[in-house]
Amino acid sequence: MSAVDVQTPKSSRDLVKLQRSLMAVDPAFGQSAARLLFRKVGKALDDNIVKLTAAEVQTDHLTNALEKARPQKRRRVIPDPNKDFVELHEVQTEKARLAAEGGGESDIHSDLEGSTLSDSGSEKSSEAEDCIEVRNPDFEST
Repeated sequence: MSAVDVQTPKSSRDLVKLQRSLMAVDPAFGQSAARLLFRKVGKALDDNIVKLTAAEVQTDHLTNALEKARPQKRRRVIPDPNKDFVELHEVQTEKARLAAEGGGESDIHSDLEGSTLSDSGSEKSSEAEDCIEVRNPDFEST
């Protein structure tokens, strides 16, 4: 029996090449039992490759989800010394500025951007207010 350069097969294709080279050296590798063994080993290799690839993809997705789930650094809105409280539009402009700088994503999404609601105690009467709308399908009438 002459020496055959054998490398560890990574897939069933590599195993088929190995089987052909072994059959050239020894015709016993061409028998049905040997062919069946090579087919089963090739299938097992391919199944393990599929499982490994799926696990790597899932790991990547979970890593990305973990990065998104980490809390962003909270920044303080500098209050106006002439006012008692910080107004909502000041918080929105600060978040928009941070999002533009790339320092964080804005969590506030206004559904009422174009609308104007008057606030009797506010200096700006045409200021849009944010609202949180909670919908529960159990309580909605269909």
